[in-house]
Amino acid sequence: MPDTTDLRERIIEFKEANQLSYQTMADLINVSKSEVFSALTGKRTDPKSNLIISKLKQAYGVK
Repeated sequence: MPDTTDLRERIIEFKEANQLSYQTMADLINVSKSEVFSALTGKRTDPKSNLIISKLKQAYGVK
């Protein structure tokens, strides 16, 4: 599995800078709030979490 630590941190910074909620992010990519939270906080690091992080990156244009 690729290391997504830096990308997770950049997405969290983007979330905070734009005052987005986990629910808003989850709604955009059609997953549950708890899945987004677990993926971004690193509580889950499975392939599904990596996919969630990838979808958020694409949806918000985070580099």
